[in-house]
Amino acid sequence: MNQGFGLVAALHQFVQFFIFFGIGFGITLHSLDFFLGDFKACMVSDEGGFDDQSFNQSGMEGLQRAKEELGVQIVGVESNSDADFQPNIDSLIQQNCDLIIGVGFVIAPALTEAAQANPDVQFAIIDSVFQTADGKPVELDNGKPLSFNTAEASYLAGYVAAGTTTSGTVATYG
Repeated sequence: MNQGFGLVAALHQFVQFFIFFGIGFGITLHSLDFFLGDFKACMVSDEGGFDDQSFNQSGMEGLQRAKEELGVQIVGVESNSDADFQPNIDSLIQQNCDLIIGVGFVIAPALTEAAQANPDVQFAIIDSVFQTADGKPVELDNGKPLSFNTAEASYLAGYVAAGTTTSGTVATYG
């Protein structure tokens, strides 16, 4: 087995774990509805779709786990282009989602605008921060950015690789 791909699989599982526990508990424990299964968590993808083998897919898999293991109601909508972001987000607001999760920096301005206009809805964004159309970061009371410090994970991955190599060679991929 290629240890490099094992590390990628482990990081993939970490992202799922983070989505499942970081969003599920970090934002929503205040809601009694969460414990009764009435909590509705919704996700809108960027143009990569939910089968992109990256954050869209990991996020949706985490949401599926929340549904299966916690009874959370979920809705996912895929975007085919930037033009789909705002209508998809508006659709989720109309469906009374308690938490709307957007994926990626491309969707950040549309998600920020929706969060500012809907202060009673909780929002989260994966792998980005909330920001204006010109890229200026925005802090929101009802928004949680879910960013990953890849330098720390990469350092640890390199440390593990160096400690487990049998050839004395370590390399990166991607």
